[in-house]
Amino acid sequence: MPVYIYRIQKSRDVKMPSERTEDETNSMMDEGHFRELIIQLPEGVVVTDLDENLIFVNKEFANMLGYEPSELIGKNLSEFVAEGEAETVRTETSKRSIGVSSVYDLRMIRKDGGKIVVKISGVPRRDDQDNVIGTTAVVSDVTIEKERELELLKLYGAIEASPTSVVITDSEGSIEYV
Repeated sequence: MPVYIYRIQKSRDVKMPSERTEDETNSMMDEGHFRELIIQLPEGVVVTDLDENLIFVNKEFANMLGYEPSELIGKNLSEFVAEGEAETVRTETSKRSIGVSSVYDLRMIRKDGGKIVVKISGVPRRDDQDNVIGTTAVVSDVTIEKERELELLKLYGAIEASPTSVVITDSEGSIEYV
């Protein structure tokens, strides 16, 4: 992973943030800053074409699936999607092809055969003429959260089906659940 070193030079001409023009502020966030953000982000980042072929993945996304980034580039997303999820991918990709962003959950298959649940926040990727040419997405592993959700639903179902009464109060005795 590349290491970036920045040299800060003290100068009398340094302007306070409130004194900078919009152009000066924008130039501070150059391509290198965005590249570093994408590489270092503790969430997965994926870039695909309209056929869902992986063009770029950051290390975090590759780690989620148990691969090295180089093993994923050029592969189709469908190779890593759990059975029954292909239609979700097609639906969400078709939204992107008409310029619509979306957020959705997807079950994916790891290299070791295990399954994870991810939340995908996808936006259309556009060329210089503003044509949609694919997707850029942030991917978060939400497997643990989904497992906890299922456990809570089971517990709720058991409490609701119980023939005995259940009362939950806060520390001051106010009833929160009956």
